[in-house]
Amino acid sequence: MSSPSTVPSLLAGDDCLSIRDGRLWLEDVDLNEIAERFGTPTYVISETQLRTNARRFVRAFSSAWLEGEVLIMPSIKANFCLALRRILSQEGTGCDTFGAGELEAALHSGVEPAMISLNGSSKDAALIERAIRSGVRLTLDSLAELEMTRTIARALGIQAKARLRLRPWLDISTPTELSDRALSIQLATQHYKPGIPTEELLALPAAAVIAPEIDLRGVMAHIGRQGRAPSIWAEMASWVGNLSGELSRRWDGWRPREIDLGGGFPVPRDPFGRAGMEGADQRPPTPSLDEYAAAVVDGLRRGLAAGGVDPAGIRLEIEPGRSLYGNAGLHLARVRNVKTQAAPIPYTWVETDTSEVFLADVVFERNRWNAIVADRADAAPELVADLVGISCNPDVIVPHADLPAVGPGNVIAFLDTGAYQDANASNFNALPRPGTVLVHGDRYELIKRPERIGEALERDRVPVRLGGAEIEVLGLDHTSVTCSDLDRSLEFYGELLGIPLLGQGGSDDLELRTITGLPEARIRWADLDLGAGRVLELIQYESPPADSGSAGFHHEGQGHFSLQVADADGAYAALRRAGVTTFSPPVEIGDEGHWQGCRCLYALDPDGMTVELIERPR
Repeated sequence: MSSPSTVPSLLAGDDCLSIRDGRLWLEDVDLNEIAERFGTPTYVISETQLRTNARRFVRAFSSAWLEGEVLIMPSIKANFCLALRRILSQEGTGCDTFGAGELEAALHSGVEPAMISLNGSSKDAALIERAIRSGVRLTLDSLAELEMTRTIARALGIQAKARLRLRPWLDISTPTELSDRALSIQLATQHYKPGIPTEELLALPAAAVIAPEIDLRGVMAHIGRQGRAPSIWAEMASWVGNLSGELSRRWDGWRPREIDLGGGFPVPRDPFGRAGMEGADQRPPTPSLDEYAAAVVDGLRRGLAAGGVDPAGIRLEIEPGRSLYGNAGLHLARVRNVKTQAAPIPYTWVETDTSEVFLADVVFERNRWNAIVADRADAAPELVADLVGISCNPDVIVPHADLPAVGPGNVIAFLDTGAYQDANASNFNALPRPGTVLVHGDRYELIKRPERIGEALERDRVPVRLGGAEIEVLGLDHTSVTCSDLDRSLEFYGELLGIPLLGQGGSDDLELRTITGLPEARIRWADLDLGAGRVLELIQYESPPADSGSAGFHHEGQGHFSLQVADADGAYAALRRAGVTTFSPPVEIGDEGHWQGCRCLYALDPDGMTVELIERPR
C-alpha cells in the first residue's frame, strides 16, 4: 500500500486508471459503481488495457526480430476467462495452453488451432490424439511423448505438428527470486520439471525426428519468473540458439522454423516478491518491454550464430502471462471492520471481505499488492494497518499498509491482479469464488459469474448408508426434441438461433433399440452445443413412423429431458422398487463422440413424460 503522496506515481504511465473527484476510475467507469452493482469481492478487467498490452508485445518483438515472423501466444493459464481470450484472438495472437482443460478453453474461444501450442508434462494418448486431430502444435515434454505422438499420428494418418521443449542450463549465479532459499538461477531452473533432458536429445537419432508422421517445427524453452534483469532472457535465448545448432548437426541438417522462448516478464508496477524482500520499495524501476525484446533478440541472434544456424525465416514466439494480463486487472473488496488493540502491543487490522485465497500470489510469489481506497483515492494517510482477509488463515494481504481513515463499506482496489489470481482462486473455508467484470470505455459487463455457496459443495457425494439420497440428481444433462424434418429443425436452432452444431448422423443400432424400447428404431440425429457441457439433441424418427397427433417421445413435437445422476444402476434399482416404468436397465453408449461412455435409461414420470437418467463417465 502506498501513501496518497505516491498514488500519482503509482498511476503514472497507466493507460486506463485515473482519479476523478477523489474516486478511482478504470477507463470511464467509477470502480465504486462496479462494487455497488456486482458486490465484492470481484475481479475487474480493462479491455482497453488488455488490447494495448497485446499490441505492445507485437510491436516490441516485431520491431526487434527482423529475421522472420513474430507470434505472440498469451498463456491462457494466466487468466482463462473465455471473453478475454476472444479479445486476444481479435488482436491476432496465438495461445499457449497447458493440458486438456486449457486446450478446450482455447478451441472453444475460437483460437486458430495452428496458432495454439499444447504444452504440459505427462500428456496421455487421448490428449495427444485430440491435438493431432485438431491441428494443434504439440510441445513435447519427453521422449515418451515423442514416441507416443509418432505412433498415434501413424495410426490416424495425420502428420503431427510438434516442437521439443528444452531444459536450459544457464551460466547465471544470481539468486532466483522464485525462492527465499539461497538458490542460484542456474540451479533453480534445473529443479523446474518441464523439458526433455539435453543428453537425451543429443543421443536421439535423426530418424526419430525426421519422419513422415511428424513435422518437427522447432524448439521451446521457458524458465518462469526467476528475476527482472533482461540479461536472464538474453542468456536463455542464446543457450537455445546454440543448442539448436548442435541438434541441426546431429539431425542431418534439421533446422528450427519456430523458436518459442516462453514468458515470465514482469508487470510495470511489479508486486512480485515485495512482501518478503528487504528494500523492495527502493529497487530500480521495471525494465521496459522494449528492453526485454532487445535482450531476447540479441541473445537469440548470438546463440544461433554460435550454433551455425541461419536465422532467416525463423518465427520467434513469445508466451506472456502476467506481463500481458496483470495490469489489465484489479480486485475490489469492501472493508467490513477496523480492529485496533492498544496492548500488549499496539496493532490495527482492516478486515475486508476478500482473502488471500482469491489473491493467491500473496502466498505463492510473496506479492505485496499496491492498493488504493477507491472511494477515498486522494485522502491523506492516517493509520498503518494490515489489510487482511476473511479466511481463517493469517490472511495478511498487505502488511503495514499506509491508509487514510477507513471504515465499513469503503472499497479497496488491489492493482495488477489480472494474471493468475482468478486462475488460482480456491474454495478454502467453502468460500465461493468471485466473478469477473469487463470494462470497455464507459460500459461494463459480467463475463464470469460469481459462485454461489452451494456450488462450493456440489461435487460432494454422500453415500446412502450415511444418509445420502438414494437417487442423486446432479442437474439437467440435456434436452431432446423429436422433429419431423431434421434439416428444417437445424435451420431453426442452428442457423436462426445460432446454436453451434457439435455433430450429426444416423443410428439404428442395438443400443438405440434397447434404450427406447422400440425394436425397429431408426433415427437421424444432431447435437447442438448449449454451453457448459449441455446439449440440445434433435431426433427425427425414420422408423417407426412419427405421428404428430400422438403422444410419446418418438413422435414429432414431443421429446424427453435428461437428468444427470451420480449412479445409473442405483437409480434404476430405486425406480424399479418404486414401481416406476423403465424401458431397460442402464445401457452404455459405445460410439465415439459426446455420448461415449455414458450409461442411460428411460423412465416414465406419473404423467407419462419420458425422463432419461444419464450417468456420465468420470
